[in-house]
Amino acid sequence: MNCSKYNTYLKLFNLTKPYYSFNYHNVHFLAMATAKNKILPYVVNSQQYEFVRNDLKLAHENKSIDWIIVYSFKPFYSSNSTHPGEEELRDFYHPLFDAYGVDLVLQAHNHNYQRTYPIIFNNFSPSRPTISDKQIHNFTNPKAPIFVTVGTGGAPLYNFSSQSPIVITQLAQYGFLNVDIEKFQNGDNLTGTFYKNNNLTKLDYFTITKR
Repeated sequence: MNCSKYNTYLKLFNLTKPYYSFNYHNVHFLAMATAKNKILPYVVNSQQYEFVRNDLKLAHENKSIDWIIVYSFKPFYSSNSTHPGEEELRDFYHPLFDAYGVDLVLQAHNHNYQRTYPIIFNNFSPSRPTISDKQIHNFTNPKAPIFVTVGTGGAPLYNFSSQSPIVITQLAQYGFLNVDIEKFQNGDNLTGTFYKNNNLTKLDYFTITKR
């Protein structure tokens, strides 16, 4: 690693480390650094792992937080495409996401769009997580995170050779994901909408309702 460039990058964004978290109203955001495990370790007992575990625990216990969103460069799960899901990330962190009530995981690396069902980590067969809700678009108290790959900003797209059974929608399309959160008297809604870049056509959507 070029330490000078790395430190300049951190300084530019006023960071002391490339993984961090923050709250915005009733939403907790956690950013993970998952590009290079050998350079910025994310394995069990690494500084990043301990940070993530402690951070999610505190967010889960914070009564003012209604939603937890995690974002990562490398994917935890993926349909067959250029990059498979990262097994270490999956095995180390998905159990934490389940334990501390993560609602949404945003990931990239694959230059395409993918959205899973709400899925629970499967200790007996980690590559085959358990689908907690088999609805397609609307989920009520799903009790498990949804993983969404959004690598569609403009680089050459990656095609798929098959579709994972945990993936509801997959698209080799340019676009962006918009996330809206609304608070109602009888519950809260999180709605994600994937729009096509050039004409704002709605290509996919999902809503999580908490009551």
